[in-house]
Amino acid sequence: MIEYWVAIILALIAASPGVFAFLNQRKRLKSEVGKTKTNNVIRVIGEIWEISEEYKGRVKLLEEKIEKLERELEDTNEEMGGMRIGIARLLAQLIEHDVVPVWSPVPEVDEVHP
Repeated sequence: MIEYWVAIILALIAASPGVFAFLNQRKRLKSEVGKTKTNNVIRVIGEIWEISEEYKGRVKLLEEKIEKLERELEDTNEEMGGMRIGIARLLAQLIEHDVVPVWSPVPEVDEVHP
């Protein structure tokens, strides 16, 4: 009976380096998989960062363009306001001299002189 125990103990001793090597290899593979996943995540985050920086630049350019167009629109509106006043004055001057205008942007003048 002791012979069986000796054989079992010897088998366990003989197999232990293989078991330890297997466990160590398994641990190393898990570590490498984790590193690979981490590296992939870091790479994707870097790509996202580059894309977001590119879009930030585009957004900044578009914001500047919008601001420029808004200023131009304000200037145009001011000009148009001045022109409307001038047109109204000219029409009033024509009407004052009994001249019928052929065109009028002001509805009141059209109603007075069809």
